[in-house]
Amino acid sequence: MSGDACEERGERGEPIESPRLDVIGRERLCLSVAALRSLPSVERRCTVACASGRRTTARWRGVPVPELLDRASMPEATTHLVIGSDDGYRACVAVRDALDGIVAYARDGTQIWDERPYATRFVAPGIEGARTVRGPTRIEGVALAPGADPDAYEARPAPPGDHSSPRVD
Repeated sequence: MSGDACEERGERGEPIESPRLDVIGRERLCLSVAALRSLPSVERRCTVACASGRRTTARWRGVPVPELLDRASMPEATTHLVIGSDDGYRACVAVRDALDGIVAYARDGTQIWDERPYATRFVAPGIEGARTVRGPTRIEGVALAPGADPDAYEARPAPPGDHSSPRVD
């Protein structure tokens, strides 16, 4: 599914509000949760360590990050992924660290939205808890120069509708 229109239908066929995920490379991939669940999926066992010190290990099911990057034609020059949520939270993750990750829609066999106020979560083995973004709505590739600070992309939350992060073309 591509373009800006992402629409899901309820049990009776009525349109419903749905979170969506935009993956931006050379192409823009726009996925509703239903479209995300229709893609090839895998299961990963990941431990999420929260800043509070709480650690949770779970079986996560979702779409592998490389699948999403391929579908969006992510440029080879991409060094990092800026993963954002609708509340303006953004994490900047090195591509090499994100490649084992998934955009998960289920945890321990249960749909995430059955237990949480969000439908998906970016998780990857070895990624610290603060970078496992809850309810990701945007994944965009950036090419950082050697020595550039990826934390700079996390320090300035994007206001709603702001799509001004540096693009990789």
